[in-house]
Amino acid sequence: MSTVARQSWGVLTFRKEFWTRTFFSKAKRELESLMQQKGMCTLWFTFSAADNHWRDFHTIANPMNNATNTTTEIDEKEKAIRRRKIVRDNLHVDDFHFHKGFGRFVNFFFGKDCLNASWYWYRTEYQKRGCPHIHGCCRLTSDHPGLHELGQKVVHARQAQIALQSRGLPLPSPCFSIEDTEDDKILISPTADFDETLTLQQTVLEDLTQTIREGVDAQTRMLNYYNNYLITTMHPSPPTDATSDDRDPKTRFEQTETSVHPCHMSNPDLNNLDYYLNVTNACQRHKCNSYCQRCDKNGKTYCQMGYPQSIRHRSIVVVKQDKTRY
Repeated sequence: MSTVARQSWGVLTFRKEFWTRTFFSKAKRELESLMQQKGMCTLWFTFSAADNHWRDFHTIANPMNNATNTTTEIDEKEKAIRRRKIVRDNLHVDDFHFHKGFGRFVNFFFGKDCLNASWYWYRTEYQKRGCPHIHGCCRLTSDHPGLHELGQKVVHARQAQIALQSRGLPLPSPCFSIEDTEDDKILISPTADFDETLTLQQTVLEDLTQTIREGVDAQTRMLNYYNNYLITTMHPSPPTDATSDDRDPKTRFEQTETSVHPCHMSNPDLNNLDYYLNVTNACQRHKCNSYCQRCDKNGKTYCQMGYPQSIRHRSIVVVKQDKTRY
């Protein structure tokens, strides 16, 4: 009994250790239980630290060597190097500053006077350089369409449309367009409905047709909710290499002796659209590197995150199913 007691105590103690496999397993079960009790989440979000450009942080962390000042004694490239060093030397202050800012953001945007979340959950991860970023999710009280249920209808409808198309049968109107389905990755269930060698009975054909109509309606309701209620953005003038497989160096921000990062401008004009475009182009564009690049069985390099992605002029619902999860 004493041996069993010691082993049990060891497991309980181990679960309290942060960032262990057991800790994350426990956190996963807590999140799954939360979703089962309170409903699926409406949004997933990520918060990253722009700690190299926080003027108040650099003033607090190193007031005697403030790399954010406007002195002309050193160039912009040297200032950026000093700011990065200040971050590395003050990771504890950086962590505190980041979580304080995240708390204020969540309390406002997910509070009753803004998006009004019924619950939210997040976890903090630390990058290789030691700085934090956060992944989380939340459910909004306005999620009355039941986005999870609507999404299931869209998935079943996409499968039903494949079943009809594989037999060369006419599709109902309305149905999903090519643009709606071109990026789908759908796993087909091994049932008679999807066996191309079998002839569909009339009742099954009618059921598939009705499933497609319900799925199109569900997609419309989902998009109306996101486009009309939540935040949807569009880049009015994408960079010239937006449709290219490779990034043009001219469209990327490169730190030089004279260039100032858009996030570090002293008095930006918040009413100027160009300011937001420059920030978007500098911070929100994916650039492939060793972190995301993988090789397939033929030796061809690809981005595991799916970039570059095609430009869209309207919102769509993309179905991605993974055989390891379904």
